[in-house]
Amino acid sequence: MNDTQKYNTTMKAISIILPVYNAEKYLNKCLNALINQTFSDIEILCINDGSSDSSLSILEKFAHNDKRIRIFSVPNQGPATARNIGLQNSTGKYLMFCDSDDWYAPTYCEEMFAIMENEHVDIAMCAANLIKEGGAGIAINEYYEKNVPEEIRQKVSEAEQQVIEGNVQITSALG
Repeated sequence: MNDTQKYNTTMKAISIILPVYNAEKYLNKCLNALINQTFSDIEILCINDGSSDSSLSILEKFAHNDKRIRIFSVPNQGPATARNIGLQNSTGKYLMFCDSDDWYAPTYCEEMFAIMENEHVDIAMCAANLIKEGGAGIAINEYYEKNVPEEIRQKVSEAEQQVIEGNVQITSALG
């Protein structure tokens, strides 16, 4: 595995880890959303997970024009391994995970960074919208309510409550 370009390893505020596998259909929109964030102190770690489509050439085109993008190419091992490669190579104070068929609102990184810094928290989460082919959108909470069984939703709710009440300590291995 070789980093495809020289990179200044000075710590960035945010490392965005992007596993990529045969994502040519969505990748341009995803990368454009990342490089056009209002918050620019980011690095974008793209892990090409053995794509057989044009994903790698799309990544290379973007990386050529934006030095914040780093590409790691590995044989297909799945998104968990790809994310771990991103973690091993990140320099950011904070981590974000993006899937290659997702895109962030223009102020997403800025807003999440402000929350992390101002609230002194270890984890920040936000809502999302699910956009289906053809552009029909649904709020992820609505999707969650319709498609996740009640017993699982209840367990998630109980775990969230434990975190809110401070009964669970969340630590980070990344410092």
